[in-house]
Amino acid sequence: MGYFRTCIVTTIIVAMCFIYREKLIQLLNKLFELINVDLRLQHTKQNNDSLTKKEKEDASCLCEGEIDPPASSSDDKEAVPTESNEETRGKETVTPGETSPNEPSEKEKSDSLTEKEEDALDQCENEADSLTSSSDDKEEIPAESNEETREGETSGKETVTPKDTSPVRPAEEDKSVRASWGCDDESIFILGASVQGKSHISSDVPCQDFCSYQPLGNGWGIAIVSDGAGSATHSDMGSKIVVERAKEHFSNLINSKGWIAKGEFPNERSWRRSAFFALKNVYDDLKDYATVQKCEVKSLNATIIVVIHAPFGLLVTHIGDGRAGYKDEAGKWHAVMVPHKGEEANQTIFVTNELWGIRFFELSGVDVPESRIITGKITAFTLMSDGCEHTTWLINQINEDGKYYDPNTPYAPLVDGFIETLNDFRAENDNHSTNNGDIVTEWAENLKSGSMFACEIDDKTMVLAILK
Repeated sequence: MGYFRTCIVTTIIVAMCFIYREKLIQLLNKLFELINVDLRLQHTKQNNDSLTKKEKEDASCLCEGEIDPPASSSDDKEAVPTESNEETRGKETVTPGETSPNEPSEKEKSDSLTEKEEDALDQCENEADSLTSSSDDKEEIPAESNEETREGETSGKETVTPKDTSPVRPAEEDKSVRASWGCDDESIFILGASVQGKSHISSDVPCQDFCSYQPLGNGWGIAIVSDGAGSATHSDMGSKIVVERAKEHFSNLINSKGWIAKGEFPNERSWRRSAFFALKNVYDDLKDYATVQKCEVKSLNATIIVVIHAPFGLLVTHIGDGRAGYKDEAGKWHAVMVPHKGEEANQTIFVTNELWGIRFFELSGVDVPESRIITGKITAFTLMSDGCEHTTWLINQINEDGKYYDPNTPYAPLVDGFIETLNDFRAENDNHSTNNGDIVTEWAENLKSGSMFACEIDDKTMVLAILK
């Protein structure tokens, strides 16, 4: 009997628990809340007991509003850290590493620069081993001074003052054309323009691309393109600073090394190192500008492509996406760089990323920065932002397996068509086509609203050069 009574009672209890399960759960939750409250009260009491007398007085004053709260540390700020490891451009996120030690001084003469560069880069590589790519593990890096000694300058120590003095955009007659220029001399005929894309025209956002050219004489010159990140607040100013400062740093590098006078290029290793330091100087200039303007350096996010031409070839270096190519003596077009792209659409890297302390950092299977030397007779070259690549480049092709791939090859019929048109225009104007400005205006107008480029959403920059 006792066993059956136990079974009956147990069955009744289980049934009651099932019927009133919701109320039972509520009672248990309240019980747990009471236990948690009691534990928090005990923890608070223990913390209060451990406070010093002064801390209790400060806490009391703070609660009563008698003193201001302490300034929050950099870890507690709501704003994005000054040197974040994750930079965005649209959806993209690329995470490099930390900042490298300062480069060597420019007091040594040009014949000893290579040795100084090697020592500095070796130091950079050794310290990079201890760095991590996680922004959570970063150590705080002291702010750098506005006055820096730049690598590759022609004389002594240079006090660098940012060229632009305000992130406020200057008023322009035509916001749709950011840059438009041309040069026609005894060695080269070159045109360049940066214009608004379709999306920025409709949203009244300034063109965030910029480009420029610097002739150096004796058949040498520097062409530069920069694409500002659409997600960065002041990227239009960033791209302009990148181009203008890069022109100065690479000009000083070429002159200090004596490459024009010697009539020769450096070797591959020397060019990689020299280009690295010149681009690092550009990064330092951006940091100086951000410090003066009290803005975050990543608000100036921009890519860069540098092409230096000489009578016997090209020197090329870049950080980020875009395209660049050249036409050889046999009339065949070749790509001269691999755009730095991530796994997601529109993912890339910028000059402002903290890539300078990472040894062997790669993206898209190539170094960052990627630097190359092309030797031989070059008849033409081009460089552009990614806003023009869908029209002028063979990309997103389908292979035999039905999969998309990027052959990274200039679309020769189109680019050669441009060259033929430009040559015809020069012939009609006594081979001085850039003097009257008509061809420069036509080039910018073609990028802005020509039938082939009008549908491009992104800002468009394209530089096209014909070597004589």
